[in-house]
Amino acid sequence: MNHKYIVALALVLIMGCIFSEGNPFGVGSGCQCPSVQSHFIHPNRFHNLEIISPNSGCSKTEIIVILKSDLTNTVCLDPQANWVKRVMDKLLEQ
Repeated sequence: MNHKYIVALALVLIMGCIFSEGNPFGVGSGCQCPSVQSHFIHPNRFHNLEIISPNSGCSKTEIIVILKSDLTNTVCLDPQANWVKRVMDKLLEQ
């Protein structure tokens, strides 16, 4: 491989590290939900539900659901939506 390509690749990697806001490879930093959905999804369709509390990387509470119909796709729910609040209350009661 040509040395110019190696140097160019090294520069790209270094720039990525510089712009990743303190985390060398950008893994695990920032919010996981760039957008949220507020439309109703019946809890029977949930395969998995994860609640991520605010932390140093993200100031928002995030509710992430994996649906039974598509285990490869995650859906971020709006924690301020009334139906989400009711579902969370019922789940916490159990």
